[in-house]
Amino acid sequence: MSRRRLTAWACALLAAGAMAMSGAGAASAGPVGVQGLPTFLGVKFVDEGNNGQCLGPRDGAWVTNPNATTALRLDSDNRAGGCQLSFGIGDIDGSLAGLRVTYQLMPHVGAHSGQCGDNWSENDVPIGSSFTFGNPVRIDSDSRPGWCDLTFRVSGRNDVVLEVLFTAENGTGQCVGASGGWQPVVAGLPLTIGIDTDGRAGGCGLALRLTKY
Repeated sequence: MSRRRLTAWACALLAAGAMAMSGAGAASAGPVGVQGLPTFLGVKFVDEGNNGQCLGPRDGAWVTNPNATTALRLDSDNRAGGCQLSFGIGDIDGSLAGLRVTYQLMPHVGAHSGQCGDNWSENDVPIGSSFTFGNPVRIDSDSRPGWCDLTFRVSGRNDVVLEVLFTAENGTGQCVGASGGWQPVVAGLPLTIGIDTDGRAGGCGLALRLTKY
């Protein structure tokens, strides 16, 4: 983690006057109404071609915060189809009121735009008791030039941290911005990772977790 990112993260937490971390154990795929477990983070990852390019919860899976989501494996290449990715936040007791979390997939500068679907908007992660997923973004990075940039943003609360774990299976450069540890996203400090999987060996791992201090 860079010194600038670490400093910004620390300042956000201090500004919130945070002292203790809240959370509970892992949840089932249908957590609505579970008592004592107020907030959840969900991810949905659909392999369009059912051919192993997108390994993860096709029907969506939820965990109680601050646990990490199911780890995804991104390995889109020249096989048919791509990966549909979306997120959701369950907030049973309203403790995340005012929070906004977004995700946006766009072609990197100079990249072939067909690798990144047609939803380039900043998509809101739905936050509420209905446990729904946001609009999917489509990842189909392959041998065409360039890659897709996936950006996460947080706003509205200084006491909530979204952390992203983006890992590479090898050193071929398919996972731009991959790190060996969790990277924080807080208000005013977005995070962008690059997905450049193609015919080279290996793929990228992606997991998220949400913590309220």
